[in-house]
Amino acid sequence: MPRRPRAGSTTGHAAPRLIIAVYRHQVHTWFLDQLLHAAAGAGQIRTDVEALTLMHGVGNLCIGAENDNRYHARQMVEVLIAGLRVTA
Repeated sequence: MPRRPRAGSTTGHAAPRLIIAVYRHQVHTWFLDQLLHAAAGAGQIRTDVEALTLMHGVGNLCIGAENDNRYHARQMVEVLIAGLRVTA
């Protein structure tokens, strides 16, 4: 009888891992989209930024942060988020 790969094993089919990754991405996008719509509806943030665009922006700001102590990704994300706020 064939043995099943252990959890976390790199062997086996990639399809289940891909399905989980796609599902997780969709859930994150949906959740962030709900937060953005609520904040925009309350007049707290701009209305012209989509959840996926914001997720990619934050992710891109964080790339390479672990390799350079001079780069402060958290500070740059704070600047990005501050730019979403509606100013009077």
